[in-house]
Amino acid sequence: MNLGFKTKGLRNPKHYAYRAWLLFSLVSFLLLFALTGAIEFDNIFAWSVGLLYVVYDTWLLSYVAWKTRLLGQTTTTTTTTTTTRNSTQLVTYNQDSKKQKPSLSLGVLVAVYNESNEIIPTLKHLLAQDHTAKKIIIVNDGSVDDTVHKINKLYTFYSENKEHRQTLFQSKLHPHLYLFNKKNSGKADSLNQAIKYIDCDIVVTVDADTLLAPNALKEIKRSFENNNNLVASCGILTPRTSGNKFSRIIGALQYFEYLRAFLSRAAWSQSNALLLVSGAFSAYKKQALTKVGGYDTNSLVEDYELIHRMHKYACEHALNWQINVIEKALATTDAPADVFTFIQQRKRWFAGFLITQFKYRHMIGMTKYKNVGRFMLPIKTVDTLQPIFGLFALYLLIDFTITDVDIASHVLIIILVKLVIDLCFHLWSLSKYHDWLGESVTHSRWWQALFCCLLDPFFFQPLRHISALIGWTMIFRKNARWETIRIAPNNYNSKK
Repeated sequence: MNLGFKTKGLRNPKHYAYRAWLLFSLVSFLLLFALTGAIEFDNIFAWSVGLLYVVYDTWLLSYVAWKTRLLGQTTTTTTTTTTTRNSTQLVTYNQDSKKQKPSLSLGVLVAVYNESNEIIPTLKHLLAQDHTAKKIIIVNDGSVDDTVHKINKLYTFYSENKEHRQTLFQSKLHPHLYLFNKKNSGKADSLNQAIKYIDCDIVVTVDADTLLAPNALKEIKRSFENNNNLVASCGILTPRTSGNKFSRIIGALQYFEYLRAFLSRAAWSQSNALLLVSGAFSAYKKQALTKVGGYDTNSLVEDYELIHRMHKYACEHALNWQINVIEKALATTDAPADVFTFIQQRKRWFAGFLITQFKYRHMIGMTKYKNVGRFMLPIKTVDTLQPIFGLFALYLLIDFTITDVDIASHVLIIILVKLVIDLCFHLWSLSKYHDWLGESVTHSRWWQALFCCLLDPFFFQPLRHISALIGWTMIFRKNARWETIRIAPNNYNSKK
C-alpha cells in the first residue's frame, strides 16, 4: 500500500543478477571447500573454515578502524568536503558560516502498538526538546491495551475537523501533538498513512520506546539545513536493558555491539554506501521519502529496505543523494534482556536482511550503483553466509579439542591472536566512539570492554549466528513474518 505515492520513477525491468549468483556461488564453494579440510588435512588447514572466518572478520575491523581513524579530531566548525570518492559528511554543520541556511520544518511520527508502559516517557522527551517539532503524531496501530487511554488522559485529544473525527485528534495541552487512530496494519503501513498528515520538510520516525536527548531534533534539523543533498540519516542509539545480572550482561554486550555498528556506519557513510538508518530514530527529507514510495509494507525490515530503494532511485536518476549518521543526535532504546527475546528479534532482522539482499540482487557488482553496488552489497552477500562459517568454525574447534589435541592447540593459538586483535579494537573503538560523541569513558566501561571482548566470541557471536541460522530456516520454510516480542520484563509488548 503506497497511498498514492508516485513510484513510477522506480524502474523495475527484468534484471540479470548473474554477478550476485556468481559471488554467492563462490562463497558457498569456499565454505564447502573449507569444510573438506576437516577431512583431508591433519594440520591447521583442517580448520580452514575458521581461518576464512577470522581473516574476513579482521579485514572488516581493519576497514572500520581505517575509515574512522579521524573521528573525534574534528570540531563543530568543520565543513563538509565533497570529492568524487567521498561525498558524505560526518560533521554536518558550520556554526561560523555566514552563508544563509534554509529553514526547514520538522515533524515526528511515533508508531505505537500496545506500548502503554513506554509511550509516556517517549512523548515527554519529545515535548521537552530544545527544538520544538512543528508536528508530532502518535500513530496508534490498533492497540488493544490501554495505550490510547493513558495518552488521552495525560494530553487530552480532540478533533474540530469532522473529516478526521475518527482518525486525527489534536491535544488540548500541546497544539502540535496529535493522535492518529487506525486499524492494525503494521508499522510500515501505519507510517505511510501518517506521512500525509506531516506537512513538514523533514520526517523523523521514533519508536515508542526510544528516548531522545534534549538536543536531538535540533541536531537533525541543523544537519539537513546544512546539507541540501542529505535525504536520510539516523542518530546514535544506545541500547538499554533492565533486569537481573544476566540481563545486564546481555545489555553490556549489546552496548558494544551498537557502538561498533555505529562506527561501521560512520565508515561506510564516508563512501556514501550506508545501507541502514535505524528506524528507532531516523530522519528523512519528505520529498525524497515520497518519491521512492514510502515504506515497503511487505518488508520485515522496512527501514533497511527503504535505504536500498533510495540508493537505487538516486543512481538511476543521477541524483547526489546522501545518507549519513548524525553523531550529535543521541537517543536510548529498549533492547532484549534475555536470550529468547534476543533470538526472536535477531532472527527477524536476519530474515529481513536476506529477503532485501535477494530483492536488490541485480545491483550487486553493478558500477551504475556506485559504491553500494561495487562494495557494500558484495560484502553483504558474503555476510549472508558468514554466520554459517562461524558456527562450523566453533563446532570444529570443539570437535578438535576432543579428538585431536595437536590441531586444537594450533587453532587456539590463532584464536588467542584474534582475541588480542579484538581486544585492541574493542578498547580503541570505545575511545574513538566517545571522542566522536564528545564524551569521556568511565572506568567501568573499560572493564566491561575487557569482559565483553572475552565473552563475545564464545557466547554473543554464536548467539547471533544461531539467530541468523533460524532466519535462514524461516526463509526456506517460507514463514518469515512480523512477530510481537517482549523487550522488557514488565509485561509490555513492543514490535522492534
